Amino acid sequence: MSHLDDLPERTDDHVGETENREAFRAAFKDPYFLIREEKERDYGVDYVVEAIAQTKRPMNIRFHAQLKASIGEAKKDGSFSYSVERTNLNYLLNSPRSVYVFFSREKKTLFYAWAEEVYAEYEKSGKDWQSQDSVTVRFKNVVDAAALKQINEQVIAEATRERDRRLLMVKQGGYMLAAFHYDPAIEKVTDVTALLKLLASSGLALAAHGHAQQVLTLGDQVPPASLTPEVRLALAYAAYMLGRHATAMDHVRMCAEADFADGDRKALRALLEPTLRRSMGLLSGEQLLEAVRHVERTHPDAVPTVYARLERLRREGLRGDDAAPSEAARKIVESLQARGPSLAPLAVQATFVWLELRFHLLQHEFLEQVTMYRMTEAMGIADKTADHRAAGAVVLGEDYRAWLTEFETALKVADALKLDLVLAEGLYVYETCTIQDTLQSDKIVASTPDLAKGRREKLERSLARLDLAAKKFHGAHAIEQELRAKMAAVEVWWLLDKKDEARKLAAHVAAGATETGLPELLARASAVVAGESPVAPFDALPSMFE
Repeated sequence: MSHLDDLPERTDDHVGETENREAFRAAFKDPYFLIREEKERDYGVDYVVEAIAQTKRPMNIRFHAQLKASIGEAKKDGSFSYSVERTNLNYLLNSPRSVYVFFSREKKTLFYAWAEEVYAEYEKSGKDWQSQDSVTVRFKNVVDAAALKQINEQVIAEATRERDRRLLMVKQGGYMLAAFHYDPAIEKVTDVTALLKLLASSGLALAAHGHAQQVLTLGDQVPPASLTPEVRLALAYAAYMLGRHATAMDHVRMCAEADFADGDRKALRALLEPTLRRSMGLLSGEQLLEAVRHVERTHPDAVPTVYARLERLRREGLRGDDAAPSEAARKIVESLQARGPSLAPLAVQATFVWLELRFHLLQHEFLEQVTMYRMTEAMGIADKTADHRAAGAVVLGEDYRAWLTEFETALKVADALKLDLVLAEGLYVYETCTIQDTLQSDKIVASTPDLAKGRREKLERSLARLDLAAKKFHGAHAIEQELRAKMAAVEVWWLLDKKDEARKLAAHVAAGATETGLPELLARASAVVAGESPVAPFDALPSMFE
């Protein structure tokens, strides 16, 4: 044999790796997944996989997969075991929903195991494993058609819940502390004392406003022994914002026994821990809700608790016609206003929640009036109820004018306090309610030239305010809120009968929703691009004056 025939050998391991990758690619594909291959040194991640929604739209919801393969036989129960380095498990845990995928070369079958479930199993066994060199991953779940659908649904459900919790955490951390000015030069600060002071005072707000990576970069410059509980909490919060849950949990544990001077930090730490445990598969959804309720009971007046309560009331109030959530929100507003100017930012946000719920109730009452009018008209008794209807319309109109006045006042307060993000949220809520009011007016008042002019001017003001809100959201790195403000502007363009402008802006929103992983917003925007009305439910509502 010539020396030129002395070539590299294709070993059995190489064959197994090829079979593994081919099997993985054959399974994780349309209609549930797109494979994004890692090309650089990955320290254990073989593929990045993106989930596809049932609407056949990519969602920018991704998870990491590490592939393993063996020719070995299964255990008696049909499962397989594979040893991996403990540091590899830690590496995967820093990206939510990471998964190990195992290929049995004997059975020609794929199995999978969530990295977070491996972690949870070892955590239940005690702390000895934390010093081991390796851990054993047990594979018992077969990757078949049903499993692929389940993985897709689980990844999307967990990611969207995580997104909602993260956005709520953004609010909780963003307005706990005094306003700050972000200076990129702080990343070069090397004075440890200055770094500790900066992270303790503004780390939470920095992370909440889109600078979480900078917070962690600054934290890396501080010797671990010098990290105070306040700094640990800021680092935990920043790591959570970036989806680095294992890192966040380590910092939370290190400040678990800290007696923070202010109740806001105590409540945030108390909320952050169960949120992380839920994200890592260590708590059920019901257990997380109970943990949040416990924080509400033990830290009722803390800023993070108030945010959590307001968000809960908002969700409950917008789901039905019960006035209780609106009344509870009103009481929170009164309580915050009574506590003085230090809580003015939170009081303004609470006011926006309360007023949004009030408008929801007014809208529900309006729909009841329209329905009742049509029913009595169909029964031939409309004239007999005209006085009652007229009186009800007067009361409804007075309530709406009072609502307008109070909302405008709240917006002026937010502007005076220089609370850009709070003001943007208020403008968005106000204008979405204004759009609803325009749709209502179109159904209950016959158009005249003067009314048509006033309607157009009101909608043009809405466009200007929504544009301002979108710019302020963009400046605060609040991308989802920015897209929602632009989607509201799509509705305004449509109501102005500027369909081309509406579709153009909707296409922009759809692109942003795809990149950000917002399937519901993507579906709405895509429908407008396809020519559907963004206000279709009101289009079908009968007019009272016809």
